[in-house]
Amino acid sequence: MLAYIQSNPQLIDEVKGLSKLEETEIVELKFIYDKLQLVSKDEWKKIIDLESQTKVFDNLELSNVKTVQIALAKKEKIKEQALIKAYESLKKLRKYGIKV
Repeated sequence: MLAYIQSNPQLIDEVKGLSKLEETEIVELKFIYDKLQLVSKDEWKKIIDLESQTKVFDNLELSNVKTVQIALAKKEKIKEQALIKAYESLKKLRKYGIKV
C-alpha cells in the first residue's frame, strides 16, 4: 500500500481534499514551555507593564498570560492550550521589542 502511494503522490492531495478533517499544525509543547521558562521575572514584569500601556491583549489573553506566568514560577502543571495561547499572545509584542 505504501509503495502504491509513493508511486502515486497525487493520491495524497486527493484524499486530503475528500477528508472532512481539518489539517492542523503540529505544535512542539516542550519548545514553547522551555522558551517561556527562560523569561526572567523582570521580563515578565516588563511584558505586563507594556501590555497595560498598549492594551494589545484582550482581558482573557491577559488573564491567561498572567496565569501561565504564575504557573511557570511555581513550577505547576499548565494546560497545553493555555501554554500555546500565552505563547501566541506574547508573539504579538514583537513589534514592541519583546522577543520570546
